[in-house]
Amino acid sequence: MNKKIICSGIIAILFMCENGFGQNKDEELKELELKVIEAKQRVENASIFKLNDILRFLPNVTVARRAPYQEYYGPEETYVSASIQLNKLFDVTDIANKREKEKRKALKKIETIKFSIEKLIERKYLFNDIMTKFEKIVKSTDDVIEAAAKQEQIEKLKVQINEIQIEIKNKYFEMEEAVIEIEG
Repeated sequence: MNKKIICSGIIAILFMCENGFGQNKDEELKELELKVIEAKQRVENASIFKLNDILRFLPNVTVARRAPYQEYYGPEETYVSASIQLNKLFDVTDIANKREKEKRKALKKIETIKFSIEKLIERKYLFNDIMTKFEKIVKSTDDVIEAAAKQEQIEKLKVQINEIQIEIKNKYFEMEEAVIEIEG
């Protein structure tokens, strides 16, 4: 009994996996939109100030000790000096402006990647439709040579679809890379 359940489950999964793991074009585009929204929110929520920027305001502390020398035989003295350089304030604002510009670039890059992924998804489903038409032609034709030629075209389309799926994954990786770069 368990074998029948497992076998029927595997067959159901195989039928679902025929066209992109049971997803259709609208579902993939919806998933893309959700990932883009999440990436944009992560970029916008990223801070333009980092902890090491705040550490720039810490004073420079110098500790010195005057040791006795031949002409002076008085008590040893220890000097502590602290200095704050206000010009580092300008460095921090420059860094913040630079990070703000990087955030704008990242948002634009995410939009560009989104467009590329949309076009790749459209191309993938166009190839799927063509492949389905060729499969119908192969099933309906009596000419063996024509059927073999169409079958070869089907195999080429399957390779192209796989390459498109790899390219889509690479684009998602580029989007995540842009977000991580901004989040620091």
